[in-house]
Amino acid sequence: MRIPIGLSSVFSIQGPRSIYVYSLFIGLLSGFGAYGFNSALTWTESFTFGNLIGYDPGTPAGDLHFHSVDKVGELSPLWILFLPAIGGLLVGIITSFFCQEAQGGGTDSLIHAFHFNEGKISTKVPFYKALATILTLGSGGSGGKEGPTAQIGAGFGSSLANLLGAGARARRTLMLAGTAGGLGAIFRAPLGGAITAVEMVYQEDIESDSLVPCILSSVTAYLTYTSIAGSGSIFSVKEYSLNDYRHIPLYIVLGLLCYVVGYFFVKVYHWVQDIFSKLPLPIFLKPAFGGLIVGCIALLFPEVLGSGFGLIQRMINGEVLTSTSFGFSGPFFLLAVAIF
Repeated sequence: MRIPIGLSSVFSIQGPRSIYVYSLFIGLLSGFGAYGFNSALTWTESFTFGNLIGYDPGTPAGDLHFHSVDKVGELSPLWILFLPAIGGLLVGIITSFFCQEAQGGGTDSLIHAFHFNEGKISTKVPFYKALATILTLGSGGSGGKEGPTAQIGAGFGSSLANLLGAGARARRTLMLAGTAGGLGAIFRAPLGGAITAVEMVYQEDIESDSLVPCILSSVTAYLTYTSIAGSGSIFSVKEYSLNDYRHIPLYIVLGLLCYVVGYFFVKVYHWVQDIFSKLPLPIFLKPAFGGLIVGCIALLFPEVLGSGFGLIQRMINGEVLTSTSFGFSGPFFLLAVAIF
């Protein structure tokens, strides 16, 4: 679908200024889209975690506006085991029969569209990606919102570019502007969303031509989102100051350790993807099988359920966290969170 020929000269992209104006509009769309997505996800989690599973995953301070789990019932091992598989089955049906682009974390599909498809993303992707993510996280799947939100925003930008009849270069720019808007809104980080959008499509470079449109979109999306959901960051952190410079080497060691863990995590993640791709199962059943494995892990360690943002907030608050099943706490509990 495109704008009628008579109006195309009025709304067509005719230079950088047009890109900037449409970047603001994409930011507005991304801000409202991120709010709707987060509202639907939180409502789903409130029902599944509170009424079915009986586990409170906690809520980051920035999401208190959405009201997470209001009432928690008794912990149900049956739902813990099978709910992620049910969610996986529904996601498998969506990604197999309705929208194949909605599968995966979101960033791989976004990068492929940027480099190999002239920035073209189907108009149905934002809806189905949001639905698949809500079903995954709402059923207890251990994942995050960053990749899906980036792809949803990118879908908004690409769809607007298609409507305007934009060329490949402008379409890629508007696609990245949508990515920045989605990230800036959902994580309340306007500059971070813009920088992430322009650097994620390359290994050792950034899409510098898109930096200004991404900043405009991300800031607009952030202001739109926070005007409804309230200001502040996603996590509430107590005031902290560095009083002993002998701590600095520890931060350096921590950074190096996180690099090593992150590197091997990505390698193992892609290795598991390869294993699942070779399983002799229908494609739509593979997410259900993966969900069943998640349910088995969650029976031992329910803290792996969901995005984990609420658990992180509780850690930041300094709460003494104890494992539901094993009873250990402190460093052993934190190590178990990382492993499981």
